[in-house]
Amino acid sequence: MNESEAIFHGRIKQCHVQRERMAELISYYQQGNAILLSSTEELTDLQDALEQDKLNFSNDMVIDMIIEYVQQQRDDNDFGQILQKLKIASIDDHCSPGLAYPKYSDDSYYIEISQDISKRMRLLGDLLAVLFMLEESLQSDEEQALSVLLQASRQRYLEGEEFPPAYNIAQLLMAKCDQQYGDNFTDRYVAYAREIYEMAMAFLIGHEIGHHFYGHTVQKPALGEKSQIAELKADGFALDFAFCYLKSAYFNENHVYGIHMFTGVYIPLLASQQLCNNIFLGTNSHPALITRLVGVQRGLHKIIDESAWRETQHYRNTLCQLIDFPLNSIQN
Repeated sequence: MNESEAIFHGRIKQCHVQRERMAELISYYQQGNAILLSSTEELTDLQDALEQDKLNFSNDMVIDMIIEYVQQQRDDNDFGQILQKLKIASIDDHCSPGLAYPKYSDDSYYIEISQDISKRMRLLGDLLAVLFMLEESLQSDEEQALSVLLQASRQRYLEGEEFPPAYNIAQLLMAKCDQQYGDNFTDRYVAYAREIYEMAMAFLIGHEIGHHFYGHTVQKPALGEKSQIAELKADGFALDFAFCYLKSAYFNENHVYGIHMFTGVYIPLLASQQLCNNIFLGTNSHPALITRLVGVQRGLHKIIDESAWRETQHYRNTLCQLIDFPLNSIQN
């Protein structure tokens, strides 16, 4: 094993994303900066269970779960070979959302995912989940709780703060609603947020796997138009990958899926906004972020029916208004 491979394997072994997040949550609580709706004993037990967790493809349980479901759905020999030899590291020192490396000497396909973009996707997905909850039939107390949660979620995303005071207040209000009405209010919100994040992560890792699939890591496209086209092709692959995950993980005979899941594929690109100096300008290697967003929108339009597509537009546009993401140039 050469030096770069050793470093990569070390990253996977040293960091278990969910275990570290759990430790961070307990630390926030002990400092008085977060509210726990579970006991510290329960969280500690969960942390101990995570210590024993074995991950096959990465250091992130969500990534492993996504890959395993996609393996069950897609019957493609070339694609299957990539997944069998895939290793993904979620790391905290990467300046881009993701990076697909050239094939290593052990015949493995390596990918790195930025923990910062993962966090931003999660916080943005939480915000989007509130928008879907607000469309449900709710009690007045639940609407009030969601109103507080909406502002807190917006603050969390824009400022990158996990537990602002308003977020803790929203959690308490939601817990009181659960006790009063017994309608799984908080659980429904958590389900929306989790499923949105899963689709977002499926798109993000699907994009990097797409670079391996199309051979972009074997023969790197020339900077300029060819490189930009390669990125758009990887986005198209990512969309197919995300829907493979959706059909496998949430299979039902009628093939009916929530609009929130379709909308989740916008999240990685929207969350990349702060990495761009100007979303309307491309670089030598990547097309403009707005161009990529249009491409995903067109791909989504081909997959889902007209009514569902209009709904995804509505939620995407509302979300963009909340995070000050300009959409004036996108043709709906």
